[in-house]
Amino acid sequence: MEGNEEIQIEKLKQEITLLNSKLKQSYDEKEAKYVEKEELDKKLALAIKQAKELKVKKEDIDTKVKELKKTREVFNKEIKPMFAQLSELKKKFGLDVVKKEKKGKTQRPDEIKRQIDALQYSIATEALSFEREKSYMERIKRLKAQLGEHAEEEEKYRELKELKSKINTQKDKADEVHAEVQKLAGESTQIFKSLTAQSEIIAKFRKDKGAVQEILKSIKAQMETLSNQLAETLANWSKLAPKLEPPAAITFETPKTSGLLRREVDISSLKEKKKLRKEDILALQRDAIRRR
Repeated sequence: MEGNEEIQIEKLKQEITLLNSKLKQSYDEKEAKYVEKEELDKKLALAIKQAKELKVKKEDIDTKVKELKKTREVFNKEIKPMFAQLSELKKKFGLDVVKKEKKGKTQRPDEIKRQIDALQYSIATEALSFEREKSYMERIKRLKAQLGEHAEEEEKYRELKELKSKINTQKDKADEVHAEVQKLAGESTQIFKSLTAQSEIIAKFRKDKGAVQEILKSIKAQMETLSNQLAETLANWSKLAPKLEPPAAITFETPKTSGLLRREVDISSLKEKKKLRKEDILALQRDAIRRR
């Protein structure tokens, strides 16, 4: 009978060794997955931080664009009545009609002045007949009348030029604002594209993290099952061990950050108990197998 018990004990010891090895392997897998999860947590946190920064930057740009559009609208509203006023002035002075009637016939004021100077020089320096001098004087009179007409035209144009200058100034301001709006809108579009890409990265990290968490959940469940099996096997072994001369101790091994932790369970402590409960077995192995 003693030989059978030895065989059973040896079989139980082999089973204990196998279960302990599987627990160690599961622990290693769990630790590796925790490292992977921590790396994903860091990457996810950084990706979220970058996305928030991009979002804040985009919001700032969009706010500026909104304000600039309001400014541009003000400029455009101010320009509109100016064009209407310009049209009214042209009608008032009949400038379009004048241009059509006198096209190709009018002389520039400087040309007229040169002609007057030439005529006056001839009168002063040449021995002209009475008739010719009279003709020159009449021509000078007509040229001066043309200069007067030009002066009147210039006065009409002065108001138009001032109005056109105001329109151009206002239009330049509106164009500058429009160019800035276009520039910022382009930046906002690029940031939106970056945000879209960043969202995809975040989604991938979250998906990967979820997959790792599911694996961890599975590993923990597997470790719980192995731990229960080991506790039951140890309980069966403890019932037979006191009847023989067992080894001094059974060694459990589990990885720790600083290396391999070896935990010896003294057989004599098992003999002192009439019945070893599952809780007792788990208490013996807790630090060595299940504690991270």
